[in-house]
Amino acid sequence: VQKAIAFARRAHSGQLRKTGEPYLSHCVHTGKILAALVPAEGER
Repeated sequence: VQKAIAFARRAHSGQLRKTGEPYLSHCVHTGKILAALVPAEGER
């Protein structure tokens, strides 16, 4: 996951959302929501 975030950070460097936030912020926030909703491997 860390490698993917680093890649996305480089790929979208300087890109902004319509709100002025960095483009990657949406992806990170969405990932956090999904991580909270999906049980970890040992919790199934």
